[in-house]
Amino acid sequence: MFCSKCGTKNDQDARFCVNCGNALKTDVPAFDKKKNNLFLLAIVAGIVLISLLITGGYFIKKFIDARNEEEFSKSEIENLEKTGDETTGEDFKTFRRKEKIASAVSTMGSVRGAFASYAADSPGNLFPPDYAITSWASLAKICNENGATLRLSEEDAGFSFISYDRKDSDRDGKDDTYELVVKVIGVPGEYEGGIIFVSPQGVFKRTVYNYKNLRGTNNTAEPAHPKSEIFGP
Repeated sequence: MFCSKCGTKNDQDARFCVNCGNALKTDVPAFDKKKNNLFLLAIVAGIVLISLLITGGYFIKKFIDARNEEEFSKSEIENLEKTGDETTGEDFKTFRRKEKIASAVSTMGSVRGAFASYAADSPGNLFPPDYAITSWASLAKICNENGATLRLSEEDAGFSFISYDRKDSDRDGKDDTYELVVKVIGVPGEYEGGIIFVSPQGVFKRTVYNYKNLRGTNNTAEPAHPKSEIFGP
């Protein structure tokens, strides 16, 4: 390699001229820079690919675990329905019915509270009029406006609306009580708690037969139940 300044011949790998000290130009192949860029790009791509594989594997595992848990739950419920619940000594369907009824009683307790709130704010402290409650949706609307949190559809709420009547219990010309009757979805009508009566006096678990008998009489809103069957104050 010759110095461009003084023309002195230098070693091929020399960086400075041995005669004048001038910096010598060293040719760097153009493809070296491209190779470096490609190398860095390959590293970045590898890191991204590994991250995607790890993330994908995590979500795939979560999906498989969820499916296995769902299948196990379905299988467990089917077995309980067939063989019964060994820990409680009662079949699973009976256990589920009792659960539904307990939940229904609690919900109807909130309805009583909403009616009391409505009466407290209304002129003459009256409960909602008959024409205002003709379906589950209208019942839920009035109750939710007075502190309850009922679902608006019967299917979501777990109830079928049967009837609502505001009544004059002492025949003084003023409607001072009411009777609300609903059916608990998923509980047979002949099962105690399949029909729920609600009045200012309490929440009553009854059967469809009790309901039919009461419909055929001139009972007021308080059904002829023992006090031990009243839920709520």
